[in-house]
Amino acid sequence: MDKKILFIGDSFVENFIYSYSPELNLLTPICDFWKENGYLPFFLGASSRDAQTILDTWIKYISSLSDDDLLVIILPWFGRVRLPNREYKIIYPNKIIPPFYEYFVGSRSYNQKVNFLEIWGNKYEYEYFRNKLEIQELINDSKASILNYTEIVDSLCKLTPCKKIIHCWDYKKFDSDNIIYREEMTELIGKWETSGEVYERTNGEEGRKGDGHWSNDMNMEFMNFLLKYFKND
Repeated sequence: MDKKILFIGDSFVENFIYSYSPELNLLTPICDFWKENGYLPFFLGASSRDAQTILDTWIKYISSLSDDDLLVIILPWFGRVRLPNREYKIIYPNKIIPPFYEYFVGSRSYNQKVNFLEIWGNKYEYEYFRNKLEIQELINDSKASILNYTEIVDSLCKLTPCKKIIHCWDYKKFDSDNIIYREEMTELIGKWETSGEVYERTNGEEGRKGDGHWSNDMNMEFMNFLLKYFKND
């Protein structure tokens, strides 16, 4: 299988796998879906990952993409910030795509018991960074910053050799030729359903309480949409 589909984003990308299994399982429905359609899937997602890290990752992998591949970018709320890890987790160390290094952790996912940071180690709890980085979040979510990110996305779309789609799960603040925002994706797919909504609807029998990520059904609806989108692109 020479063709691949690369998903780059935050926990929405992680959710494509972990919504079905507590461990990474390459027999999940989404992996099977893409393999059956001739693509080997790769999922480069992390909880609370910021837009800059996602765009950085996109840039790093452009040279690994061929005309026959597919690329899916999932962008978050642009205000997110990141913290530098001291040790770098490595995933996908193989010959198909280059190793991926977790140089950063999204500040809102920082856990003193799990993460060891460059400069600060694990000296501080999350609340310390939340207070320190509030101004940076305001800057990242400013009009100037979002418009700058939008222009970067436009440029990367021109440089990327394969078919691609860029979705931001936040609501649209400014028009973009290449970024499909939440309300636009809802219209394209015909629904937007979270795991938390499923939990409420089924009285806790399915889904996860308070979870804003897509439900299992919504994940598969998105995959079906992607297949049609790429065929018609």
